[in-house]
Amino acid sequence: MKKTLSIFLLIILGLFFMVLGIGFFNTISQEAITQTSEKNTVPQKSKSLSEPVINQKKIVSPSAPQKTSVTPVPSVRAKQSTPGPLVSFAGSTEPKGILQSAEVVKWTNYQREQNGVLPLKRNSQLDTAAIIKVHDMFEKQYFEHVSPTGKDAASLVTGTGYSYLWVGENLALGIFENEKDLVDAWMGSPGHRANILNGHYEEIGVAVDEGQFNSKHVWLAVQEFGKPSSSCPFPEPALKLEISQNQTIIASSTVEANALTDEMAKIESSGNNALYNQKVAIYNAIVEALNPLILSTRAIVEKYNAEIKAYNDCVGVPG
Repeated sequence: MKKTLSIFLLIILGLFFMVLGIGFFNTISQEAITQTSEKNTVPQKSKSLSEPVINQKKIVSPSAPQKTSVTPVPSVRAKQSTPGPLVSFAGSTEPKGILQSAEVVKWTNYQREQNGVLPLKRNSQLDTAAIIKVHDMFEKQYFEHVSPTGKDAASLVTGTGYSYLWVGENLALGIFENEKDLVDAWMGSPGHRANILNGHYEEIGVAVDEGQFNSKHVWLAVQEFGKPSSSCPFPEPALKLEISQNQTIIASSTVEANALTDEMAKIESSGNNALYNQKVAIYNAIVEALNPLILSTRAIVEKYNAEIKAYNDCVGVPG
């Protein structure tokens, strides 16, 4: 009986420790799992916010607007030479023979050639002006470069359709043996000589006629000198217009670029990088268009001023 009770107690104790052992191991197992889980769990560090990357574009400073001064075209109408009329009654008291205008041109060119000046070409419009002048002086009985109606040599010449850069007029009244005598008389007068030997003149018109002047039978002679407008190439008007238009664009673009420069400085200090770069892009686009325009305008101005200089040199305007 006692042996049976002892065995029974041993069985009960065995069951008790078995239950206790399962709980213990279960506890150890849970703790191990928990520890393993905690070891495998790596805390995520919060990402630090770095400063935003500023993709700044290099700012290109615009070239300073070039000075585009344009030499003014001279007033060519002022180139008129009209020395005091020549009166000569040397020699005979009455005209002899007939004076020919062609011979007057011949002796005039002879004097030019003797003095190293190119000969003059005869021009029909200048001839017409000279004929009108001779007839007008006989008709109205005056001997002056300006008629009683106010017409001078320039208005007389342009009235025939002659466009000039230089114009001059020589007048003579008196008795002349021949055409050489007439030209020699002009050459003896400083003002008339200067007209005959003027290197700017290229063309001539001549008229000589005899008739009554202040109750005397005399010769009246007229020389009309001219340098036609066509002999000097006029600067292209389109160039001056293009310069003016470009200067307007350059001025407005420069104002716009300068305003953007001030605006960018304020934006940069505020830290608004996106807006800053946007303004830089606009600024650079203006500059990239402006600088080539400044350079091309400078080239146009140089070309135009060169044409002005060539024109003025041809006309004879001092530099």
